[in-house]
Amino acid sequence: MDEHGRDGQPDKCWKSASREGRPGNHPAFVREFDEKRRELALSGLNDDDICAREAQQEFYNQDEAWLKERLFEPDANIVQWRKLASRRNRGVQQRKHLL
Repeated sequence: MDEHGRDGQPDKCWKSASREGRPGNHPAFVREFDEKRRELALSGLNDDDICAREAQQEFYNQDEAWLKERLFEPDANIVQWRKLASRRNRGVQQRKHLL
């Protein structure tokens, strides 16, 4: 298994799960997510993104803030994540789908 929680057979249970209906409902998908991806997805990048957005609120409350905005190289990861999430979104996630 590599440092990202991958075991050399990418998404094998996701592919089989998709043949049986929604992948997110398949036990193999749920198990793989819980064991390998939850920490990275929900406690890694997502927490960093939330912290960054909260820290920027005061700046963006100013009317001209958008005109003063400047991105720098480390912002690329967050921007790419938001683009991916926007393209692949399936609506607003509800609490009942997390548990």
